[in-house]
Amino acid sequence: AAEHKGYGIPRRELWVHSVIVGLIAQRLCELLVETGRNSADPSLAFISGLMHDTGKAALSTELMPKLEQVKNAALEKDANWIKLENEFCLIDHATLGASLMQNWKLPKEVIDAVAFHHQPTKDHWPASIIHLADYASRFVSNPGGWSSFAVKVDPAALATCNLRLDDIQRVVFHVALDRETVDTYANI
Repeated sequence: AAEHKGYGIPRRELWVHSVIVGLIAQRLCELLVETGRNSADPSLAFISGLMHDTGKAALSTELMPKLEQVKNAALEKDANWIKLENEFCLIDHATLGASLMQNWKLPKEVIDAVAFHHQPTKDHWPASIIHLADYASRFVSNPGGWSSFAVKVDPAALATCNLRLDDIQRVVFHVALDRETVDTYANI
């Protein structure tokens, strides 16, 4: 099938979303390195962005038998995918994705970024970058799916990453204009 029906999102759109999150995360890290605010590895940020929603591919199948219930719950005012996934699947996409990353022996920074991208803390700096990139990606291309509009940004992630709102706006602007790079990665 061409759709992750459990999430109401076409597979291609999830991939494009992941590419955009990866590019935004990479460019945020490049900005931090260029301005001397952090020595983050842009390539790890890119990989983390690409991988951050890997768990959704597996959970979509698990959500299918309860499609109407999931859809109705996702469209509620304060919908939260982590909560919904735990309710319907007993695991969320971030936890499952991190488990896969661990099995695949990816670096700890990538595993942490995937595991905590919806709930970043000061202890998980890579997760804060992915969290911000995930949120900012909606200004480049809407990932679609149920309740995607309900994603909220954790303002503490800005401070954790030593970023300002204008940094994110500048990076989003450049990624939005760079459709060639997005298309190159998205058409793999």
